[in-house]
Amino acid sequence: MIGLLHTLPTELIYRILDNVDEITLLLSCRNVCKRLDSIIDTYIRYQTLTTLRLFLIKISEQGIQSLAYALSHNQTLTTLYIEGTPISLEELQYISNALQQNKVLTKLHLRFNQIDSQGTKYLAKTLETNKTLTTLYLGINKLGPQGVEYLSNTLLKNQAITTIELENNHIGDQGIKYLEYALRHNHTLTTLDLSLNDIGVQGAQDAANILLKNKRLTIFMLNYNHIGIHGTQSIAAALMKNDTLCTLQLGHNQIMDQGAHYIAAALKKNRTLTRLYLEGNDIGTEGAQQLANALRQNQTLIEIHLGMNSIGSEGAKQFANALLTNKTLSGLFLERCTIGLQGLQFFSEVLRENQTLTTLDFSNNGITDRGVGFLINLLAENRVLTTLILKSNCISIQGAKHLINAIIKNKTLMTLDLSNNKIATGGNERFIEIFQTHLEMKIIF
Repeated sequence: MIGLLHTLPTELIYRILDNVDEITLLLSCRNVCKRLDSIIDTYIRYQTLTTLRLFLIKISEQGIQSLAYALSHNQTLTTLYIEGTPISLEELQYISNALQQNKVLTKLHLRFNQIDSQGTKYLAKTLETNKTLTTLYLGINKLGPQGVEYLSNTLLKNQAITTIELENNHIGDQGIKYLEYALRHNHTLTTLDLSLNDIGVQGAQDAANILLKNKRLTIFMLNYNHIGIHGTQSIAAALMKNDTLCTLQLGHNQIMDQGAHYIAAALKKNRTLTRLYLEGNDIGTEGAQQLANALRQNQTLIEIHLGMNSIGSEGAKQFANALLTNKTLSGLFLERCTIGLQGLQFFSEVLRENQTLTTLDFSNNGITDRGVGFLINLLAENRVLTTLILKSNCISIQGAKHLINAIIKNKTLMTLDLSNNKIATGGNERFIEIFQTHLEMKIIF
């Protein structure tokens, strides 16, 4: 076979390569012989390949070697996904060595690969000298505190990486302590994801220290940890002084009403935060009232996500009233917040006059056709709302028809999500097809 490769015309080899997928091209065709490598280097599909996705593919050690060889010489690939396949220490060494040679790759996704602290050590050592990689995803691995220590030491030297995702790596409070020290001195990292990492109250204090001492971080994700009320108090106190963070995600952290009170106090003073995620935090009516009061003063927040908190109709009323004075909020997300028919009525009355809210999520709130009537009244006057999300409610085909007719007259709403309602049954498929095909707006059933 290799003998044929030495004699076949280049154009014929190009034709053969036309029938080979990108994965085979990189993993199996490279490093066979020098002539084939040189031909592949001039092959147009190889020259224009910028993204390679290897999802849930069993890759042999030889395949990783071939990929590493290609990475060492490739001048076009900027994004590489290797996800859902175990990577051994030896294979990770091949990749790390390739990154020392590669000058093009900017995004590397190594999620769900069973990478442990020792494997992280190889990567971290390489990243001390790599000057092109800006985004590193290592979520759902086994880094632990030790692996994060290696990465933290790298951040003291690397001035290229802007995004690190470490979701679900069991780094704990000790792991974030290593990062806190590194981020006192690092001046390039802007996005850090530490979701689902067993971070508790002490770790929240280190997260707060990051917000106090680091002046570059703009996106900080801490979802699904154990921050609790006291941890939230520390983070909220830091938010009062921080002037760089734009997005904070604290979903599913047992914040409760008292924690919401601390966050609300921070929102009254903070002038940079634009997106806040507080889903699933046992926030009730009292916490909702505190947050709504903060929105009356805050003029920078553009999105607040409060899904899966039982704020009830009274909490909905407080947020609706806040929208009478708030002039910056453009996205309000209240999925599964038990706002009820009365809460929906409050919003329908207030949003007739609101001139800033463009996205509204009322998913999974038990909205029936009677509630649709309030939405129709809202759409009769509102000319700002562009996206209305009503997933997983109890709207029938008749309610959907009335709502869509109101939207046609409204002419501003461009996206309506009615998925998982009582609509796509009973011979109404033709009705759905007509609206999905002929309307300029996007309707999801």
